[in-house]
Amino acid sequence: MSATTVLTRCVAFSTAKLSALGVIQGSHVELGTQKYSFGLAICQVDNVPAHYSQCLPSGQNYWALFVSNASGGWTSPSTGVSQISVSPGQWIGLRYDPPAGTPAPPPSPGQL
Repeated sequence: MSATTVLTRCVAFSTAKLSALGVIQGSHVELGTQKYSFGLAICQVDNVPAHYSQCLPSGQNYWALFVSNASGGWTSPSTGVSQISVSPGQWIGLRYDPPAGTPAPPPSPGQL
């Protein structure tokens, strides 16, 4: 996968809520994480970046996390992927972004 590839997975679950981490793990997409005070940060998705020694390296691209309802826009949570719960119909979005500025959200869930 390159940093510009859009990868979409649908994950079914039978509970009222599931952690965002559980949703991503249920998608069977390779994932690397590191623990921080705000929860788990995403370091690597589908082998991007190919190698890392630190999850949120200063001055380098990082995985920005977003949550959305299928009909709504994206929000960027202030906690890590392990601290977020989603309900059926919600989306988890990740985008590999440069460190400067506000992270750009993934394509709208309605466009996927």
